[in-house]
Amino acid sequence: MVDGRTLEKFWKTEGINHMNECPQTRPFSDNLFLQHLLKLDFKNFLEIGCNCGQYTKQILELKKDVAYHLGFDVCEDAVASGKKEGLNLIVSSLQEFEANQSYDMVFASGVFMHIPPDEIESLIWKFYCITDRYFLIDDYHCWYRTGRGFRYSDAKKGIWYHDFDSIFRRLGFSFERYSSSVGNNKRWFWVVKKNL
Repeated sequence: MVDGRTLEKFWKTEGINHMNECPQTRPFSDNLFLQHLLKLDFKNFLEIGCNCGQYTKQILELKKDVAYHLGFDVCEDAVASGKKEGLNLIVSSLQEFEANQSYDMVFASGVFMHIPPDEIESLIWKFYCITDRYFLIDDYHCWYRTGRGFRYSDAKKGIWYHDFDSIFRRLGFSFERYSSSVGNNKRWFWVVKKNL
């Protein structure tokens, strides 16, 4: 099984290839995650594993009342590309990221599927603890029981389809689950509301 440090090294370089696939591959009309996110009441946000800030850029273009934003990713080239467009991005891994404030909204898209099963709950808890209002994950979901709570899919890239419903229940979260994009029944997003 691939560990977190091996994955971090992989994404430091693979992030460049992912960046070259930007802008965001799903158009806004098909992106139910982004549409839902923009309906929420928030003035600041943190994007986890932002790459070059595709989502951050779209949010700032469509929601003009955002006072502060921050995104982070392990790929230095992707972060540098986003910073050239005026985005507030830093280089960090999920494990090493340290928040110096709380956020109205914390979100990740296609990130937690790259976290090994032995780290997933502690990292979800870490980022849940730094939001005041909303914690969102847009990712693939394990729909069938494997006895391990995830379906391992790609050893090279370290992809796990986690059972997010069960993880959130174990952590005591109240959550809602929605389809993430039109015509895709494999990808979903979860909204955890806090202190509302």
